[in-house]
Amino acid sequence: MNDLNESIKQHGIGRDMVENIVIDMDGVLTDFYRCRERCIYSNYPMNINDLKRDQCPLVRHAWSALRALRRAGFGIILWTGRVEAERKVTEKWLAEHDFPYDKLIMDKPRAVMYIDDFGYHFKNWDDAVQEITKRYPHVMGESLLRNYKHFKLED
Repeated sequence: MNDLNESIKQHGIGRDMVENIVIDMDGVLTDFYRCRERCIYSNYPMNINDLKRDQCPLVRHAWSALRALRRAGFGIILWTGRVEAERKVTEKWLAEHDFPYDKLIMDKPRAVMYIDDFGYHFKNWDDAVQEITKRYPHVMGESLLRNYKHFKLED
């Protein structure tokens, strides 16, 4: 067990596996899909081939949610389908928007569906924070809600 704890500590991830939240980027932190649809279906002043992920807006309350998760003590692991070649632009975008995270994992396998016993289908951050609090009330749930409401005022 000490080896596992040392590995978790070394990689900058939460103290216990239950305290980690793994979060996708596009469609959860950055509104890439809506940005892409505007290019395809409207007179958006940009060619779809020129669209860069770092030019898309944030998903509403994404910053507040990650700040609240961090303050509540959760480890934040970002797991994205972006390729390794996009790491620098991704890290720059995260830094520019002051997103807290412990680890960024690139090259999530492409799939038509991810089936996981701990999964959650993201719709918006208000619902996601409520679901985390409901599923894991013993892991700082009230603290998470309080912090999320606080950070939303700054968002």
